[in-house]
Amino acid sequence: MVYLLAIALFNTRANERISKNTKLMSEKMLEEISDELHNYYVNEMRIENYASRLAKIVKLEMESTDVRRQFKDVRKMIEVFDIFSVFSTTDSSVSPFCFDL
Repeated sequence: MVYLLAIALFNTRANERISKNTKLMSEKMLEEISDELHNYYVNEMRIENYASRLAKIVKLEMESTDVRRQFKDVRKMIEVFDIFSVFSTTDSSVSPFCFDL
C-alpha cells in the first residue's frame, strides 16, 4: 500500500508544470523506494521471485489511475452541465448525492 501511495505521489511524468529538477528528484525517490521494496522482499520476506506480487501492485496502480481519470471526467461534466445537487436525508437507503439527469 505504501508503495502504491509513493508511486502516486512521485509520478510527475504527466505534470508539465513541474520543473525538470523536481522531476529528476521524483524519479530518484521512486528508484530509492523501489530499491527498498526489493530489499524488503528479498532480505526480510526471503522471497527471491516476487514478480507476481509486483505485477499485482502495478495492476492496482493502473486501475487506481483509471478511476482517478474517470472521476476527473465526471467532475468536468458536472461543472460544465451544472448537474450536481446535494440534499440531506435521514433515509440511509438514499445516497446523499443526487445527479439531476
